[in-house]
Amino acid sequence: MPLYPPSERLRPFGLRKTPFNPITGKFFPMGDDRVIGVFELIEEEASTLLCLDTRIGREVRISKPYMFRRDIFNGETVNEVSYSFTGNNSRTASKDGEEDEAQVITPDYLTGETIIAVRREVNVTLTDGTLYKCRWEDINIAGRCWAVEVE
Repeated sequence: MPLYPPSERLRPFGLRKTPFNPITGKFFPMGDDRVIGVFELIEEEASTLLCLDTRIGREVRISKPYMFRRDIFNGETVNEVSYSFTGNNSRTASKDGEEDEAQVITPDYLTGETIIAVRREVNVTLTDGTLYKCRWEDINIAGRCWAVEVE
């Protein structure tokens, strides 16, 4: 189904009017000016989420929230606690003189779930070492957090 009916008037230079945005009371510009986007999760990765932008039908990478990103915390020590990631959503926290703690992100990211992200350019290092610039960051609407893994 076309976005514009054939009878719709054209702007100068043959450009069609873009869809109307009732929130701002203006027409959308030719580019993507969304501040918040709704996406469908395809796959969880180490520091990003591979999602489908349902508005345009294209795959996009969305940065995980800062606290869940492997590229930030893997092999780092914060407040005397060392973190070592064991998977996309699991890590081991170690502190001298104490027993290691296995942690997981809860609730899990589920394929097909709705991800709400905010427009924010974030540089993320992928697991293959490639630096990638994400245009979106998950705002963690589900209230995810790190928790001790139950054995």
